[in-house]
Amino acid sequence: MSPENQAEVHDFTRDWWGRLPRAWRIADREQNPEAGAVPLLRWMDGIGQIAGRTRDLNSDMWEGRLLDPDHTPDHLLPWLGWLLGMSEHRRQAPPATLRDRIRAQIASGSHGVGTRRHIAEAVREFLHEGGQVQILASASYPFTLVIGVAEDDVPGADYGLLEERIRAAGVIPAGHVLVVQDVRTTWDAWEDAAGETWDDKETNIVTWDDSDTAGVTFEEP
Repeated sequence: MSPENQAEVHDFTRDWWGRLPRAWRIADREQNPEAGAVPLLRWMDGIGQIAGRTRDLNSDMWEGRLLDPDHTPDHLLPWLGWLLGMSEHRRQAPPATLRDRIRAQIASGSHGVGTRRHIAEAVREFLHEGGQVQILASASYPFTLVIGVAEDDVPGADYGLLEERIRAAGVIPAGHVLVVQDVRTTWDAWEDAAGETWDDKETNIVTWDDSDTAGVTFEEP
């Protein structure tokens, strides 16, 4: 393989070097063979690497590859999340998780603030795996959101820290009061919510989430 065709040389540099007079390129190939030859090419590649990567980045931007979560490099995913208005906490997820979040946010067309689904997704990130959450707008107090979680699902049962983290996630609408409550149900309450017959239960309890939240009641703050 010719020295100028080595993989570590950027193609921008190869093209640039290839435009030099032929005599210069022949002389460059014959210099310093003990060190791999082509010292001029190697010197040019110091500039070529920077210029080439800048060119590649610009091309990816204009052609849409950089803004496509299916093609964005892992190290640029936090930047793409930032462009979409994601909170710092949500951008700190592992690349595979962050890529999925970006896809979901693009598909929803939402900036992820204020909807029950987005709030619930943010809360679950701070709970133990499989933790359940319910979101309720207070009927007695305006601009008050009640977040219902089970104490066993909250790490360290620290509701104050949980509330801080939910607010830091950037999903709570401006001006809203946040109240985090411990919610749990009893077997009798679950039976009442699920229904008396198996047909009732099959209608009312369709998913595991339905089962986990059946019979749970909120207390007004």
